[in-house]
Amino acid sequence: MAFTLTIDTADLDNPILCSLTTTGSSTPLHRAGYKTRCADGREFMYVYNDSSDVAAVAGAPAVWFITTTDAAKGLGYACVTPDVSDGSESSIGAFLSVLTDTYYGWIQTRGLLVDAPCTDGAGADIAAADPVGATANLLWTKITVGGTTETGGIALMAGSSGYANVHLLPA
Repeated sequence: MAFTLTIDTADLDNPILCSLTTTGSSTPLHRAGYKTRCADGREFMYVYNDSSDVAAVAGAPAVWFITTTDAAKGLGYACVTPDVSDGSESSIGAFLSVLTDTYYGWIQTRGLLVDAPCTDGAGADIAAADPVGATANLLWTKITVGGTTETGGIALMAGSSGYANVHLLPA
């Protein structure tokens, strides 16, 4: 299994100027933070990827990260990274593609995320109903409720070969 996104762009409530699974654009096609939704409850946000040396992976958590330079660009909460060590352990969504560093593209911020890369934190598959968050680069990881990492989603099924369906919770 591998992460996939299936959606008819005609079902979105706001128009988009590039594919949701684009690897990005070096110049913004939308204002960073632009959102669109589809009828099934999934929500998407146009963001700036400031990932330094970690490549974004489709389905992996996106965490909030902003530098002084990013703030000067007016990026605010629309600046993300897949690198938990540079960002925070508070996921705000999932990358929809291998989004190139310093490029603009899309993340999913709520709703069903199919075949997301997941682990229980010890290298095994997660169980259905496990809370997941961003504790390791590129993986949704089972977290302890009440711990220091915010819950970013809930596993809807037991994992299989490192992938599971997750319901993303609003940040």
